[in-house]
Amino acid sequence: MTASNAVHVVVPDAIDDPLRSSGGNRYDRNVCDGLAGSGWSVHEHAIPDAWPQLGRTGSKALARVVSHIPDGAVVLVDGLIAGPSAPLLVPAARRVSLVVIVHMPPGELGVVTGQADVLAAAGAVICTSSWVRDALLRAYPLRSDAVQVAEPGVEPGTLATGTPSGAELLCVAAVARHKGHDVLVAALGELVHQGWHCRCVGSVDRDPRFVRVVCRQAQAAGVDGRVEFTGPQASRGKEEKA
Repeated sequence: MTASNAVHVVVPDAIDDPLRSSGGNRYDRNVCDGLAGSGWSVHEHAIPDAWPQLGRTGSKALARVVSHIPDGAVVLVDGLIAGPSAPLLVPAARRVSLVVIVHMPPGELGVVTGQADVLAAAGAVICTSSWVRDALLRAYPLRSDAVQVAEPGVEPGTLATGTPSGAELLCVAAVARHKGHDVLVAALGELVHQGWHCRCVGSVDRDPRFVRVVCRQAQAAGVDGRVEFTGPQASRGKEEKA
């Protein structure tokens, strides 16, 4: 295997943690596995303290990783890590081939200082949807040909039959502000006289303060007994996307 076949992939350390599962983690895992299956030598670097934005511990870990990546290497960095790391990654982009994966549009998790500089320094930006790509191009003066879309695939599964009444509702997402559970509970509060039950599957550890807010909101609306927060759930040995 030659150096030209190597890629260094920098990802959150939760990439394979079923208790912190997410669509972004699943996407990153599939990218790593797909690259390896295509003949690339994949060097994974798991960075701690990456959610919801890279913290001090994560920044130090990233600095150590980047300092050991050889000149000329291809470096693929998850956007959660890349966005806040301009002081480190912009200079590094002069000696490595930097590629950034962007899962969410700008501002989804709050303002990220330096994100525009990192994306401008990258040789390429990979977006998970055309919607995200369009948002990036509106927000930042990026070269349109450098911003590409690689949509996530779908694993085959058994068709869900649903319930006869259609009253069982399912929300699959980490319970965090940017996912909009407060909007969901507000809407369900308007349907209090209907016979429904809503199960919210996803981590309740990402944003504990927001979880408490939503629980109080459900209680005030009189639907706290009908909105269930289950935490992450496993399915046929694989973690749910949440």
